[in-house]
Amino acid sequence: MKEKRNYLGKILKLSVVILLLSSNSIIFAQKYDQSKVGEAISYNDMLIDEESKVMNSINELDAAIAGYDPATIESAINNSRAVITVCMAVVKNSKPFYGDKTFKDATIALFTFFLKQIDNEYSDILKYYRLSDTEYTTKEEAIVNGLLKKIDADYLTDFTKFTDVQHAFAQKFGYTISSN
Repeated sequence: MKEKRNYLGKILKLSVVILLLSSNSIIFAQKYDQSKVGEAISYNDMLIDEESKVMNSINELDAAIAGYDPATIESAINNSRAVITVCMAVVKNSKPFYGDKTFKDATIALFTFFLKQIDNEYSDILKYYRLSDTEYTTKEEAIVNGLLKKIDADYLTDFTKFTDVQHAFAQKFGYTISSN
């Protein structure tokens, strides 16, 4: 029953992260207070570095889910939770950028969202994957598939909010994030 599935949503997550990471190196400064532009780019990079660590741990968790091994999934859940906690502390301890805390708050909100998913959907999936093959019926499989769809749908919503704030921050402080 636990057959391998095509996780298009997971591939999309990884693609978005790679795109976001590559966009870090392609930032163009517009006309603005040049001292703030450089600082804003550094601030952006700091937040994105933390976000990338979180995304890598979530991608590892998604890969563990695709492998159907409860011990590996549990380890990946614990690792993701630990990574998110450390990254959240780094971001929370950072200062707002010239009084603007919108990007910082959006990063914290994204990390909080992932912690919620770990405590709910991912932990529920683990519970189902711990069932024996006789206990894991088509009913449980449908529930797991629903949880996976919820993870993907909620992720796209929250990640879009995050990137919208990132782009607004870039515009406010005089640089453009290119997706090349």
